[in-house]
Amino acid sequence: MSVIKAEQHKTELDIFMCRNEPGLQALRSWMYARRDTINRDWPGMDGEDLIRLQGEARAVAKAIKLIDDGPAIKQPL
Repeated sequence: MSVIKAEQHKTELDIFMCRNEPGLQALRSWMYARRDTINRDWPGMDGEDLIRLQGEARAVAKAIKLIDDGPAIKQPL
């Protein structure tokens, strides 16, 4: 595992380990609300706005997954 991936894994693991703290739970709730807003708004968009919203949706989904499931990068055995 490269140094960068090891650092990213440590950071993601630190976030995951704090998943029960009130601040992170509030952020998680906000992200779910943002995801719902994006899902409601995207059908009426086109062009640059749609592309921007797609990128934001990916980032929100990635952060939710990190909080709920843990790091995407797994440590080697």
